[in-house]
Amino acid sequence: MGYAVDFINEIGYDFIENYERKLTEYLYFSLKGIKGVEVYGPEPKFRTSLVSFNVKGVHPHDVAWYLGLEGIMVQIGGPLRPSFTSKAKDPLQPKRQGKPIRIQPNRGYR
Repeated sequence: MGYAVDFINEIGYDFIENYERKLTEYLYFSLKGIKGVEVYGPEPKFRTSLVSFNVKGVHPHDVAWYLGLEGIMVQIGGPLRPSFTSKAKDPLQPKRQGKPIRIQPNRGYR
């Protein structure tokens, strides 16, 4: 843990915050630019790095499963629901609509 603290102190909190902000802006505006993707919440300057979205006409678990195949880990549901990662669930389950897909670019899932 000491090395992690040293690393953070070496590169600086401002650098980390700026980098995370740029990643969030890129993610938010990239998702907003995809036809059929609905992004929830305010613009990046008014949010943390978490971005919630849905793909119209596609079940959130199916989206998570596909993204998992591409090495992109996401969570399904609101922040008070149990975590769900795409590799932990069979995509052939019964369809239920309404849960947002959450992605956070600063998470190191791999």
